Amino acid sequence: MSEFAPPLEPISLVDHRGGMGVVAGPAPSSRLVVFVPMAFTPVCADEISDLAQLVSEARNRPEWGSALEAPEVLVVSTDSSAALRAWLVELGADALLTGCSDFWPHGSAARAYGAFDEAAGTAMRRSFLVRADGSHRVAASARPGEARVRSDHAAALHLLAEGL
Repeated sequence: MSEFAPPLEPISLVDHRGGMGVVAGPAPSSRLVVFVPMAFTPVCADEISDLAQLVSEARNRPEWGSALEAPEVLVVSTDSSAALRAWLVELGADALLTGCSDFWPHGSAARAYGAFDEAAGTAMRRSFLVRADGSHRVAASARPGEARVRSDHAAALHLLAEGL
């Protein structure tokens, strides 16, 4: 994995529970920010189902600590927060992952990370480890239509559990 880049300007997005998720900039804890092109698509659904399973397994390990101390995993797409809520509920991932809507201004968070596909109008498949200070680095990526490698997300969660 690459070195950590300096923090981006703070960006908070509406999450699927009606709160706000800090996807860029400083936050109370480290987090994994996972950009997906669109909810309700087969490749994205497979990735998020795998990610939810990995998070569930990781949170049951002693090194992760309590669920309240666990770093957040934010799934970001240009879909609305209502669409993200319905999708995460359908996948059974709504309690494990936080869906954040990059709907408006359209793709602003993905653009800040250099993870926006202007031609498609959606986020690219990129995941970022983000430290509490906001510094970040790519943890996983894949080309359009292909899923990220599961072991890349597993490694990122392991790093989060160890405090990066």
